[in-house]
Amino acid sequence: MTHTCPICLSDSDLLPAGVRGDGQTVWKCRTCSSGMIQHVFTLDEDPKSYSADYFSEHPSYFNALEAQVSDPNNLGNMILDRLSLRRPLPGKHLLDVGTASGLLPAVAKRRGLDAVGLDISEYACTQARAQLGIHAVCGTLLNHPFHAGDFDIITMMDVIEHLPQPRPAVAEAARLLKPEGLLAIMTPNFSSHRVWGDRWHGYQASYEHLYYFNRKGLSRLLMDTGFQVLSSETFAMVDLLPYYFPNLYRHLPGGFANRLGRFLSNKILRPLQLEHRLLVTARKAGT
Repeated sequence: MTHTCPICLSDSDLLPAGVRGDGQTVWKCRTCSSGMIQHVFTLDEDPKSYSADYFSEHPSYFNALEAQVSDPNNLGNMILDRLSLRRPLPGKHLLDVGTASGLLPAVAKRRGLDAVGLDISEYACTQARAQLGIHAVCGTLLNHPFHAGDFDIITMMDVIEHLPQPRPAVAEAARLLKPEGLLAIMTPNFSSHRVWGDRWHGYQASYEHLYYFNRKGLSRLLMDTGFQVLSSETFAMVDLLPYYFPNLYRHLPGGFANRLGRFLSNKILRPLQLEHRLLVTARKAGT
């Protein structure tokens, strides 16, 4: 299949890269290596897709939020720790795109940042305000009340793969950032499917995902839209042995099985950037 790739804008062959659990074929751009499902070319962003019904299927978003915020090992703290290596965080203005429960802005506030959450779901914004007291705005990167240069930091955790128009959205993030502003994007790591094929977790869950990014594709998108890539790293998302090798896992002693899983993830997949989740940080370029 030949089509203009929405990520790199090249008229490139799209090659079949696998079939998801819902039967959708995932196509891979020969030029930038990004993946996508075919009907991304006809979709618009739909708030109804992320109503209360959506979050009822993902109850962990709103379970024990105070405990999640207090956990020093939560995702928000991990992201902010990475960003703190680039600049001091207290007093900075942060926008969390696709904030859902508001976990990251709540953690950011505890660390002295002025944080705002942005989410397409009015339900999620209402819950974030009520449960965590954060400033949550209903909208998207293509429809919001903010101004150029309003923020020092923008975070997008497990968001970009949902967006029908990721390229204009990332370009808008650049416009909203101040000079030398930082952007952090986390997304399923498309390179991981090379290891697991159609069994890859990214193909067997979250069927609302429209795009799949690896380091090459996401870095190209960021550089094309006004960013300098600073770092990329991968993280585990599932326990490897029970997820991919359940029969083997059942026959191994629990302690040994867990150590083996961590060894495979930390010593083999991580150095090769083949774990399930990809984090890329970038700075607004030319400033």
